[in-house]
Amino acid sequence: MNLTQLYTNFIQILILVLQIVYVLFAFMLTRQIKLMNRNFQTPLAPLFSLLALIHFLVSLGILALSIISF
Repeated sequence: MNLTQLYTNFIQILILVLQIVYVLFAFMLTRQIKLMNRNFQTPLAPLFSLLALIHFLVSLGILALSIISF
């Protein structure tokens, strides 16, 4: 294994780790929005929840595609 391939593998693993951290961030964001919607009532609460859920699912899908292509 040459140095270029080792560097490429390291970068790929680093990107996967960062994507996992981002998925955790998106999950925490959905939890925070749910908590804020419970405490602070607004007519746009369902929209915020829907956008947070879409954000989480998209980040999860991108992570899945990255793992499949790895």
